[in-house]
Amino acid sequence: MPEHKLAYAVRDTRINDSWYAFDGDTVHAFYLQYPAHGDLESCWCCQTVGHSVCSIRDLTSWTDCGTVLAPLAGTWNDKGIATGSTVRHDGKWYMIYTGNSHSGEGGFGMAVSEDLMHWEKLLDRPVIDRSRPVTAAYMGRTCTCRLLADPYIYPEALGGYYFMYVNAYIEELPLNRRGGQVILRSRDLFSWEAC
Repeated sequence: MPEHKLAYAVRDTRINDSWYAFDGDTVHAFYLQYPAHGDLESCWCCQTVGHSVCSIRDLTSWTDCGTVLAPLAGTWNDKGIATGSTVRHDGKWYMIYTGNSHSGEGGFGMAVSEDLMHWEKLLDRPVIDRSRPVTAAYMGRTCTCRLLADPYIYPEALGGYYFMYVNAYIEELPLNRRGGQVILRSRDLFSWEAC
């Protein structure tokens, strides 16, 4: 059997759930990271977003750029960060991410960057509050959906809208059949509606 080789690794760090942004000839990889040592059950409380870059012509020689987003004590996102996605809008880069809270609430936060290297969290609240269900059409009826995590924004606006896909569950369906994806849309990345 051929030897298994990792495409990318960061010393003393576990990595999962990655997303990417392409800027010219550079690929920017963003991913969830947490310490390689310690209790796996508690890792979800300390996840941060790591960042690495590579030439699009290479895709094997990655450079670690460190942590770009982390939870902040005393805020709505004080527990950990989970999967997000990145999109360019009005000359800036935006990252929507899953923000978790020790209070159990959380939601989807937004950060902005001019250069994909330095990020600033926006607002003192989630852009989308997970505690509020959304209604969406499914198989000819209106359903109540609870947004969970892992937002993915399609990287280009279509017809003036950005479209985002989010893991969710549908309250009206049986427990073993309620998982789904909710599609949301927005013109400005801050006001979202189910579609």
